[in-house]
Formats: sequence, C-alpha cells, structure tokens
Amino acid sequence: KLPVGNEFWLTFMQNFKDDESKAPLNLELFITGDQDAKVVIEIKAIKYKKEIFVPAGTVLSEIVSHLAQVKSSETIESGLAVHITSDNPISVYGLNRRHQTTDTYLGLPTNVIGKEYRVMCYHVTEDFLPVFAIVAAEDNTVIEITPNADTYAGRPKNVPFEVTLNKGDVYQVKPTVKRFNKKEADLTGSYIKSNKNISVFSGHQCSYVPVGPPPVIACNHLAEQMPPITSWGKHFYIGKLKGRSQFTYRVLANEHDTKVFENSTLLKVLRAGEYLERNSNQNLQITADKPVLVAQYSQGFDNGDSIGDPMMLLITPTQQFLKQYRFATPINGSWNHHINVVALTKSINSITLNGRRLDPKLFEPLGISRYSIAFIPIPFGTHYIKADEPFGMYSYGFGFGNVDAYDAYGNMGGQSFIEYVQIPDTIKPTADYKLINNKHSIIVRDDRTDDTGLQKINLIDSIGILAKISPISSGIPQATIEMVPKNPSEAGFIKFEATDVSGNTAQFTICYHLNEAGSFVYSINDGLNAKCIKTPGFEIGAFAKTSINFHNADFSKSGNVSVPGTFSSSTGRGGFFGFLAAYPITHKLTLSARLSYDTFGGTLVAPDSIISRYLDTATRQYLPFSEKHVLQLGGGYFDFSLAGEYYFVRYLYGIAGFNLSFNVSNSIELSKEIVTPQGLVYKNGSRSTTLPINELSSLSGINLGIYGGIGITYPVFDKFSGFLESMYNQQFGSLIDDGDWSFSRISLLIGLRYKL
Repeated sequence: KLPVGNEFWLTFMQNFKDDESKAPLNLELFITGDQDAKVVIEIKAIKYKKEIFVPAGTVLSEIVSHLAQVKSSETIESGLAVHITSDNPISVYGLNRRHQTTDTYLGLPTNVIGKEYRVMCYHVTEDFLPVFAIVAAEDNTVIEITPNADTYAGRPKNVPFEVTLNKGDVYQVKPTVKRFNKKEADLTGSYIKSNKNISVFSGHQCSYVPVGPPPVIACNHLAEQMPPITSWGKHFYIGKLKGRSQFTYRVLANEHDTKVFENSTLLKVLRAGEYLERNSNQNLQITADKPVLVAQYSQGFDNGDSIGDPMMLLITPTQQFLKQYRFATPINGSWNHHINVVALTKSINSITLNGRRLDPKLFEPLGISRYSIAFIPIPFGTHYIKADEPFGMYSYGFGFGNVDAYDAYGNMGGQSFIEYVQIPDTIKPTADYKLINNKHSIIVRDDRTDDTGLQKINLIDSIGILAKISPISSGIPQATIEMVPKNPSEAGFIKFEATDVSGNTAQFTICYHLNEAGSFVYSINDGLNAKCIKTPGFEIGAFAKTSINFHNADFSKSGNVSVPGTFSSSTGRGGFFGFLAAYPITHKLTLSARLSYDTFGGTLVAPDSIISRYLDTATRQYLPFSEKHVLQLGGGYFDFSLAGEYYFVRYLYGIAGFNLSFNVSNSIELSKEIVTPQGLVYKNGSRSTTLPINELSSLSGINLGIYGGIGITYPVFDKFSGFLESMYNQQFGSLIDDGDWSFSRISLLIGLRYKL
C-alpha cells in the first residue's frame, strides 16, 4: 500500500483567525504523478467541481475556495470534504495558509486509510486551539470518539461518544480551554474508531512550539493527515532541520506499558493515549517496544534562530520506508526548501535525486545505528528520489524576506501503509566494530524491524583487553562495549554473549591480533571457539626451590633400625633447584612437567619409653637415667611432577598435579642423646654419640603424591617471564616399607620461563 492512488477524501482544518480582509485564507492542492492523469476535484457543500489535467512528472497546483475550511466544532458538515479522483495514480499535498501561518500535509488515498486512529496535536496557544477532523469515505459510517480533553461542545474527557457520518461529511473537534491549565486542553492521544474506513486529520489552528514557559514565539498552523494505528511502527529516525538550532518531538503510545528509548536510553514507559515531548539539537534514533506514532515540530523563530516558525511533520517508521518518492515543494517565492533523507548506511551509494546520484559525502551517521542522514536543499518544483533499499524522506521549508519570513511547512514524503503485525523475534542479536570518539567499540544490535531489543550482555572471558559494557535497559536497540588493550603490542580477546528480550542468544569472540600488514586490529568472530592468540609452543624454565617439610612417624623398629622409644613428628627445611617444561593446550590451560632435586630435611626423635637408673659415684646413689634416639635422612631425592595450570586471569593461575619421588640413597645418621640427668656424658665426653648404622634398609625407593597451589607469572624481557609458585604436596603411603612415616611439604618456587 503506497501513498498514491486514484481517490482521496481530504479536508482543511481551521486556521488562525477567520479574517479574510486582513489575512486571506489560501487553500491549495498540489497534485503530481508518474503518468498523465485526468483529475476531478469536488466539494459538494460549496458546489465546487473542477476537472484538470496533470502531465506526467509535473506538479500542478489548484487553489480551492476558502469556504472549504472547517470552522465548527462537533457539528456534522455535510459534503464539505474535498473529494479527488483520477484515472491514474497520483500524489496529493494539501496547503493551508494565511499570512505567516502555513503548513502542508500529505494526502492519503482511500486504499491506505483505516478504521482506528489516535491523533497528534499540540498545546493551546493563547486563543488558538488544537483540532482534529474526520472525513467519511462511505455512507452510514459510525464513529466512536474518546477525546483526551473536554471538548468545545462540552463532551467530557475520556468518555466515548458516537457520531454517524455519510460519504463526504466532515466532523471537526476542538477542546474547551480551562483557565489555569491550557496544557490539559491538548487533544493529543484522542482515540477514534469506526465501522468503515475514514480519513483523519489533526494539528493546531496556530501553535507556539514549545509552549514553555516562557512560550517561544510565534505561532503557526499545524496540519497532518494521520496514518491508521495499524501502520504505526517501532523504529524511527529524526533529523535536525536545516537552518534551525533545535526541534521538538513527540512520541504517542497506543498500548499500556510502552517503553520509549532515545538513542538507547529509556525515556519513559507510556500508558495508552499518553505521549512524551522533548526538545533536541541532535539527530535521534527513537525506538519503542510497541508501535508508536512520532511527530517532529520546528520551533518558533524566537528560539534564537530568527528563521521560520512551527510546523509539524510525521516521522515514518523504518518498516514503512519506500524505495522511491515523487514529491513537490508546495510554495514558490522567498522560501528555502529542503529534504531530509534517512537511509541504511550501506545503501547510500544507490540513491538518486531526479536521475542524478547523490554524493555519499552528504550523509552523516545517525549515532551508532545502521542508518545515515543527509540534509539536501532543493528548488521549487516536483522531484523524484529513489534507491535500491527502502529509505525515509521528509520535505520542509522556511520562508524569508518581507512576505514569507517567519513561516514554515513540512510533511513526510510518504510511506507504505502495510498493516504492521508483530512477528515473533527469533533472530539473534548482531555485533559490529566501530571507532566511536576515538574509542574502539563493539556495537551489539537488536534493532531490526521485528527485534524486541537487548536484555543483557554477559562478558564470559577476556585476555589482554579491558572491556566496558554500556548500561542496558531491557529493550534497548543497541549497546556498546568499549575495548582497551592492556598492552597494545600483545594479542588478546574478549568473549561475550548477548541475549535479547525474546531470549535469543548470540555469542561472539572479539580478537585483537596482528593482520597481514603487521598492525594490531580488532576482528569479530561468531561463537566462542575462535583462537585469537597463537599458541606460544613449548616453554622451558629453571627455578630455585625451598620447602618446609612435615614428617609424621609412628614406629620404633624399621628394617635394620630398632630403638626403645617411638619416632614421632617433626619439621625441617628442604628444597634445592629444578627445571620445568610446559605446553599450552588453550589460553586457559597449560600442561607442565617439573624435575627437581630436593632434600628431606627434618629430624625424627624417639625418646626412650623406659627410664632406667645409674650409680652416681660421687653420691653413691642410683639416679634416674633416660636417652633419646635421633634419626636424620642423609640423602636427597629427585621429584618428578606432572601438572595442569589453569589461568584465572592473564598472569594468575592455579596449579594441580601428581608427583613421583625417587630416593637417591638409603643413608641415614642415627644417634642417641642423654636426656637426664644433666651433666652426664658418654665416654666420648659428649652428651650424644653416633651409632654405627648409616643406612635404613626399609626406606622406600619410590613415593607417589599429589599437590596443588597457585602461581603468578609476568613478562620480564622478550620471551622471558618470571614466575613464583606456592604449593602444598602430600605424599601417599609411607617413607618406609614396614611402618608409618608420612611426609608432606609446602614449597616455594621462583624462577624464569622461556618461550621457544
């Protein structure tokens, strides 16, 4: 369904003060088409009928009697509609103008009008009122109206009432103005439904925009033909107005709990029939989670621009964009005419205006969206613009000079009027790279026609890159991830997943790596399995080792050693040096092997279990006597271990594995010492004496153990990295074959690794 057709039912709402002597009313139609057309214009109520010929590719203007203006409120104006028929499809624009109070609207043919509407107006300005008007296209059209304000004829706000119209009848509604709050008289959001198709127009007699306080002077007429609710949408782009510093816009909801976003920021949750209004000096992306109607207003000349005045144009939702438009500038004279063109960035090279390709340099990106916008001056006349992909187009102008200064008009170029039916969102979010304000960023998108918006972004893993995710409100169309490499000359990556409101999840890996030219660049990969960092291959290293050894024994006899007491626990120092080899399996997991030479350290003591007596020759008395046996392992052992290293972050890892200890010898040193009494010594003159046993025959040759700990590594030079590891090792079984002698240790390793 396109805004061209063979039949139109139009009207002209009330404009400014009704004073033909001081400000004559000019009602005008502009008609154009791709083919020659025979056109009939008829207004039965004033007995107006005219046949005209419109040559293909031209614009023909036709002035209509000022008697076609609708002045009443809530009175059926029989036959006052403007009825236009044609033998070939045409486009029609309406112009409603008094001196310095002008606006235009795009007429919608009967093939695109509908049965359900909400209207967009503006606040009361001094004595000038918002208005809407309804035109019946068929006899016996029953219309239910629910006004959003008390009406001029006394109908209460939010209470439905019915009116029946016949073909060509017009019914205009104005509000009543309350003394202390003129904003309450705004009809915006009023709900209209009927049993047959109708045309609906809305706007304002002459409005200040914005109303303030203080109000921005001066007022201007506002007029647009409303699209039916079925053709509303969820994605919109609003461009600045050429020559103007600021604009005002409104977003109107039809359903409760409608979320509205401006450039991925949640502005408000609207109720049915509620609107929000904002001022801006930027190009904007407006999205909603339910269909909405969006209107843009230029502001009064006194906002600082000293050019133009208010006008109103409806913003086309992206799902209703067309691939081509034929349009006409409706006013000749001292006017600057412009069009705003909103197109997918990837398609701007295909856009032609009047057969000539537009310079892509005219376009600038619309924020972080997939669209760009161009502001193009055009001369008076009829024009034709087309592209390979659907795009949006808006036509507007501002007057200048003594006659036309402080005047303005605006209207959308057109749109399709396909009934918008929400299709279940089954498509995953997407991601692309963009440099935003000199910051490397990933834009995560869920902003296609039927997308429901983003719900969350989870950062799963990162190596070498700091990532910052922008705040997310449920339903936003886009979010950004800013990325900064920790070391610009080292490869890295981030892995994340994005989930939309409908539960569709997409996973991505962003690599920071060297390209063929030898420069570090970012690349986007679907999924989490992309390998961004080349496996460095084998690593070798060397380390020094120190340990605290824990011996826990419970024996009095083992092999060739037997003592009266029982050996128990002790601690001691051990460790020496070692070597390692490692191979990364993934960026998170490395397999490593270590071979070290260690000493057992620690001394076992076995106090005698029986206290004997000896004869003190000086006192000739028997005194208590006790000894203890001391055993110390004299040899060392080689320790071979296999482990896995899991990197929690770039330089911090956990380590766990198993080890085999191989005793180098069975040598021991066994001695005994006098415990009591003090002063007593052996024949050698000492309180201790070494026994003639220098090995322990029962000492196990191989011992199995497990260990775990934590490590830190950090690059120090080229391929060298320093590392520090702390771990706990527990040996299984016993150090001896015929008794209980468990062994464990806490070790600290410090050394260097070298990447081969």
